[in-house]
Parts: sequence; C-alpha cells; structure tokens
Amino acid sequence: MAGVRPATINETSSESAWESTTPIDKEGDASDTNTADGPASPDASNDDDEEPEWEPETESVEVLDDPVRMYLREIGRVRLLTSADERSLARKIEGGKHLEGLRQEFEELEGRPARPWEIAAGLLKRMVNADSLVKSLSDQLGLPANLTVSQITDHKKLRDAIDAEVSVDMLAAMAEDLNEYQEMYTNRS
Repeated sequence: MAGVRPATINETSSESAWESTTPIDKEGDASDTNTADGPASPDASNDDDEEPEWEPETESVEVLDDPVRMYLREIGRVRLLTSADERSLARKIEGGKHLEGLRQEFEELEGRPARPWEIAAGLLKRMVNADSLVKSLSDQLGLPANLTVSQITDHKKLRDAIDAEVSVDMLAAMAEDLNEYQEMYTNRS
C-alpha cells in the first residue's frame, strides 16, 4: 500500500475522519474527536498531520475525474455508426449466432465437433430448403427465376430485401406464393 499513511489506515470510522478535518479541530478543540479510549487516531491531536493526510485522497479524486473529462472531450471526435454500418454489424452478429447454432446442433446430433466443411454443407442444405422462399421473394422483386447461390448471396436488391423490414403487402404476396408452391409440391406426389 505505497503512498498511504498509517494514520489513514488506522482511522476507526469515516465520521471520525471527517470530524478530524472540521474547522473546530483545526482551532485546537480535540474533545469532539476523542472517544472513551482516547483520540480517534494516533495523530488526531496534531493539527499539522491532519491536513496532509487528506491531500492524497483529493488528488486521487482529481485523477479519477481527468479520464471522465477526457472521455467527454473525446466522445465528440469519435465517428458513430451509420445506419448502414449498424445493419452490416448486425448481419455479422446474426451470422455468427447462426453459425454457432448450426455447430451446436451438429455436435448434439453427431456427438463430436463439426468440421468446417460440414458447417458449410449444413448452410447449403438450409439454403436449398429455403428455395421456395427465395423464389417467392425473387418473383416479388422482379428478379430472374433461376438464380445461382452466388447470385442470391451477392445480389444487392435481394440482400436489401432480406436484411430490411418486410412490408405487409410483400409478406401477404409471399404467403400466397408459398401456398401455391406448397400445392404444386403436394400435387406432384
């Protein structure tokens, strides 16, 4: 505990420490800080030792205050996220959570850690299972019918539609399309 005086460590309570700095004590009236056992601290009767005892603590308050002031000054200089940055960051976070969920699901089924190629295969399998949804969304956006996987993932209009809020009208139209697709698949079998 370098820099801490023994008198500070030996204080019996915060009230006695507070009382030792009052103007009454500085005038030489030591009766308020004395207890039945004697003075509250070994240096309580010596007025010269009381004042320097509190200086290091006030300096530490100033030191703690400097980073706060510095933070408040610097916060105005920091570039905040734009709406596009927020969406991109949210997409990356959601993607990471999705991959982690896929990894855990695989570990539960197989009882061993998933290999990277198995995670990629799982993602492709999910994309194939969502084929009717992608087709319906493509139809609603007026995109070509047979998009490849790379076209689906790279197409700006499709990505924007997937990442943005879906309008109620588009949702209703897609639900109608999906029912048609469902009927087409059930009529085939």
